[in-house]
Amino acid sequence: MARDADFATNVDGVFVAGDAGRGQSLIVWAIAEGRSAARGVDRYLAGASALPAPIRPTDRALMV
Repeated sequence: MARDADFATNVDGVFVAGDAGRGQSLIVWAIAEGRSAARGVDRYLAGASALPAPIRPTDRALMV
């Protein structure tokens, strides 16, 4: 299903993440996208969000 940068679909108030948005995926991506979708929902409902920015597929973990 198509979605924008806030994980919103073309149906007002409907958001997708994980397998619904990218197809069958690894659980770590589904969790990360769920958190990103929560931020999109928060922005939709409240007009802004203090939740962390979405994780992009090109992001890499920091090795400490």
